[in-house]
Amino acid sequence: MASVEVFLSESPQAKFDAPQPTCQGSGNVVVPYTVLAGSPTNYSLTFNAAALAAGFINVDEAALTSTYISFPAPTMAPYGIYQVRITLTNATGCQSGEYLVSFGIHRDNMIVQMWDDVLICDNSSHEFTAYQWFKNNQRVTGASLQYYSELGGFYGDYYVVAYTTTGEAIASCVITLNTKQNIALAPSPIKSNQVLRVVVPFTEDQLFGSELEIFDAIGRSIYRSPDVNGENDVLIQSPPGVYLVRVRMHTGEVFTEKFVVSE
Repeated sequence: MASVEVFLSESPQAKFDAPQPTCQGSGNVVVPYTVLAGSPTNYSLTFNAAALAAGFINVDEAALTSTYISFPAPTMAPYGIYQVRITLTNATGCQSGEYLVSFGIHRDNMIVQMWDDVLICDNSSHEFTAYQWFKNNQRVTGASLQYYSELGGFYGDYYVVAYTTTGEAIASCVITLNTKQNIALAPSPIKSNQVLRVVVPFTEDQLFGSELEIFDAIGRSIYRSPDVNGENDVLIQSPPGVYLVRVRMHTGEVFTEKFVVSE
């Protein structure tokens, strides 16, 4: 009696993460994923009607070459939220189910940087009535005004979601900023029994309620002052080693800098 060999192939399975926002008029949409089973080798993309109308193009059985799936955002695609269904296929032809992924095209030219520490959402058209700011893709608690500021400057990725008079939510393009100010120390290195000058680049009003503290290499506090000014002179009477100056503002923001006490 003849025997028949049957080979079973596991269907592909994957976990898809939320795509990073894509700016209107430039770049690719990047969808990160993690393979869970089934060793997929190819993928297909089926866009919803709104995405097709915006110029996105369906993809059939393209090769997987990385840990993310990338597809171009049409230059003229309107800002908004779109959807795509992703299907995975392995080398034996087994297919996964459909994974529905939403992705956003963010609106350009919404954020205006006024100073190193102030961002404004452009509402010259008078179309927005409410706002929510985001930093590093996380909602900033309490940041619901037309402007957003960070004491000492910005460091990270920022965008705003503005709400129109009809309730529509419009997300701005992400801007990456590094305008962060920090405290300055002089001299460094320093010798024991010398005076260390700590310069804190804020106004007297901004420094109200702040605290200056110095720690040694194992985290012990060797100096603390609740009276912080723009320039602070501290007599260092510590042995050689590496030390950390920390200024904690009354708002909770922290600025740190290291210095060395030499032989």
